[in-house]
Amino acid sequence: MVINRRDILRHSVALSAMTVFGAPAVLAANQQVPVEDGLLASACRKKDGTFAVVVLTESGHIVREVPLSGRGHDATYHPKTGRIVAFARRPGNFAVAFNAHDLSEPTLFTTPTSRHFFGHGIFSRDGRLLYTTENDFGANHGVIGIYDASNTYGRIGEFPSHGIGPHDITILDDDRTLVVANGGIETHPDFGRAKLNLNTMSPSLCFIDRTTGDLTARQKLPSNHHHLSIRHLAATSNSDVWFGCQWEGALIDTPALIGSASLDKEVSLLESTTTVGPMLRGYIASVSISASARWLAASAPRANRVLIIDTERQIIHNAVDVADGSGVARGRDEHMFNITSGHGALVSHNPTTPLGNPRLGEKPDFQTAPANPVRNFSDISFDNHLLRLSPPI
Repeated sequence: MVINRRDILRHSVALSAMTVFGAPAVLAANQQVPVEDGLLASACRKKDGTFAVVVLTESGHIVREVPLSGRGHDATYHPKTGRIVAFARRPGNFAVAFNAHDLSEPTLFTTPTSRHFFGHGIFSRDGRLLYTTENDFGANHGVIGIYDASNTYGRIGEFPSHGIGPHDITILDDDRTLVVANGGIETHPDFGRAKLNLNTMSPSLCFIDRTTGDLTARQKLPSNHHHLSIRHLAATSNSDVWFGCQWEGALIDTPALIGSASLDKEVSLLESTTTVGPMLRGYIASVSISASARWLAASAPRANRVLIIDTERQIIHNAVDVADGSGVARGRDEHMFNITSGHGALVSHNPTTPLGNPRLGEKPDFQTAPANPVRNFSDISFDNHLLRLSPPI
């Protein structure tokens, strides 16, 4: 584990840099917010072309907005401290931390100049440390950055992600094991978002001891699926990890895009009697587990739908049509999900509710029905991910 204490101050961000983000804004101070509502957070693009991260209720009231200097991707939240950290989209190197429940000034911090974020991070259970997926693009390997979340988010160390292109990261209930989705795709900021090694990519799901940086287990896809980049994660309380993938081969050859694994269980892809991969346009953008752990939501924005997976039966249960639907997060009910879209829709979906009039034409193994938005925002385009903040306030 590489921790150079002399680098802490050098890698910390001066307080004056916080002015990049300007003052926080409350957009709905005069609106009645239902007390039973939970809070959500998402990066977004505004109508004027600027970027922000917004905190909103499940009924569609925006209660806080924090401007961003560039496009954001995902965020993480710690319920004990009330802190949110939103991350830049690859290859950005900025992150902003702020309190979800008050209007205190946000804190800006960045990676070292030889690193950039991949858009994801996770707090330790006590909220003292923040772990982020980063690219050491000079050495062409992934690293997990370690930041002191108790103060100004100074970077205090890193350890290897044990793969190339680490994307999403989560932590198991043991508070010791980090799970990292090494997508396997080589990138370099000099080449923008170009993918440089598609012929040799080797994705993996790595389980890492956060106290030492040691690799505990590595679960890999079958060799004939080396073009299947593991991207996004959702862990259950029994330490099963579900993931969504991005296919880098020919669309017609797209395999199953959703799977699961654990420390002691190899990767199992969710198969179907219908070839679902091409139907989903080769891409799963986000995954989320319901509060009951019975359901997994997996968004496929290129196909304009969100799949609901029955995790007990290992089948696709149903799907809901959401144009450019990408962000998914569990809802207030044990079965429900919240969904956001690039067109500004906020949707609530309960997998146990009959779908009514399924869409005709295609005949997959599951029913698909139109969504009923809670609210359509005309001035916001939500980005890829949606975060639930708990407990609600």
